[in-house]
Amino acid sequence: MNYLLVIECPDMPIEDQNPPLAEKVLKNILKDLKIDGEILTSFTNNKIFINIKIISFQEYDLIKGPSVSNEKSKFFKEKYKEIEEKDGYYYGKSFLPNILERSKEIACNFLDGFPWSIKARWTNEKKYASRPIINIECSLDKTLVEGHWNGIDFTSVKNFNHKTFEEKKSEIKNILSKYSIFENENLEKKICFLIENPKEILATFHEKFLELPEDIIKYYIAKENLGFLVKDGIKPKNQAIILCEKGKKLHIKNFSFAIECRLLDILMSYQRDLSRNLDFFIEKNKKKVLHEKIGNIEEKTKRVKSLFYEIFENSEKNQCFDLIDNYLLDTCSEITVENANLQGIIAEKFFPNLPIREIFTYPKKIEAKIVFFLDRLDTLVEFSK
Repeated sequence: MNYLLVIECPDMPIEDQNPPLAEKVLKNILKDLKIDGEILTSFTNNKIFINIKIISFQEYDLIKGPSVSNEKSKFFKEKYKEIEEKDGYYYGKSFLPNILERSKEIACNFLDGFPWSIKARWTNEKKYASRPIINIECSLDKTLVEGHWNGIDFTSVKNFNHKTFEEKKSEIKNILSKYSIFENENLEKKICFLIENPKEILATFHEKFLELPEDIIKYYIAKENLGFLVKDGIKPKNQAIILCEKGKKLHIKNFSFAIECRLLDILMSYQRDLSRNLDFFIEKNKKKVLHEKIGNIEEKTKRVKSLFYEIFENSEKNQCFDLIDNYLLDTCSEITVENANLQGIIAEKFFPNLPIREIFTYPKKIEAKIVFFLDRLDTLVEFSK
């Protein structure tokens, strides 16, 4: 028998296009359903193809029953079929669902069990899977298998009417175009996968949090609330545009409170970092081991310098040299320890003329690009030893 399952999911994340992982999940499903089969899977950025050649399937489980004639044995005889008595025990057959019913379960269990990289809740069911899935086709020996998953019917002719990635991206851009915000392409893409019908909420937070660097505010509003920081010209404002699902009863005060709680915590860490002098970080870094293969900060800095002189033989001491000396300065700062994505912010407070932060975000200046390259090259070399 030949089983075919096709799941259509436009703009599927590259992390989900993983045939070995899909086959591992399917092997466990077949084992649970008492089916022996050969699995073949393939992925495109729009579809998952699952083909299973069913070799055999178990029709029943043999159940061992009570050894005495009492109410338990009576219940056993009523529940199970084809009862046999042997060595003082009853043996009955617990028949499993037919192969057509188990075909439906293969599809549903795969959608529930595959570890999707980005998941969202479906309908009113408390289950999650990738979106947008717009169609599921399931057949057994070319016979259409009709069923449903999480309350949604699937056949070869029905679809879930979910919007495509491009449709949602356009809708989100239209919403955001009404406001002056700091753009975030990665967050827009993430929202496309998580929210089907977006609506915006304008949340306000206390002005004292504008003491924080722009990067910190943007990062936590995006990470915690799927929000975009509003700006006035090039300066940040104490407002955020939060995108959420239409139809949900949400209160603006809750969003504002959540933003302020998170920013208050990071503001305290930031102020403590600023209160410390340069010598504090230099001393702290002497003891800091980055990784057993990479060594401490001093050792890494020396290796990066050596790479610099090896590649740029005739170069004299310049801004790159200063950058190499100081780009790992705030590795032990409270902000960096809490979140490595914020590294470089405190270091730039001590060396405002060096593009340290760029090394950990998107290098633009040539010096930042060089140090970024040398740092990654050194890491690769050390890990390959």
